Amino acid sequence: MLVRTLEDIGPVVRQRRRSRGITQSELAAQAGTTRQLISRIENGARDVNGRILLAVLDALELNVELKPARTVPLDAPILRKSILTDELVAALRSPGVSGQDPRCSHLPATGSDPNRAPAC
Repeated sequence: MLVRTLEDIGPVVRQRRRSRGITQSELAAQAGTTRQLISRIENGARDVNGRILLAVLDALELNVELKPARTVPLDAPILRKSILTDELVAALRSPGVSGQDPRCSHLPATGSDPNRAPAC
């Protein structure tokens, strides 16, 4: 299950606890915390100590896997660099410059093998 926010963890904890047939008090004892804190976690509390939350997840035999988000923000340096590079290459290849990428000036303009990538 994909969890994007701390609030999303609560229902997962509640569902897992119930599927294992244990009470909030029993889970709290296994995780070394209080029943009240288990209730807060299950209700989406966002201010839970990370160590305690990990202990609760461990007691429920739930693993945490951290992965990068699928989307890259538009202001990410790698994306900005790619856009700028693409724009620069497009400008260099535009008619009126030379009709050929200047980095490939050592290659013939036509007649090169289409199955072979240029060496530049």
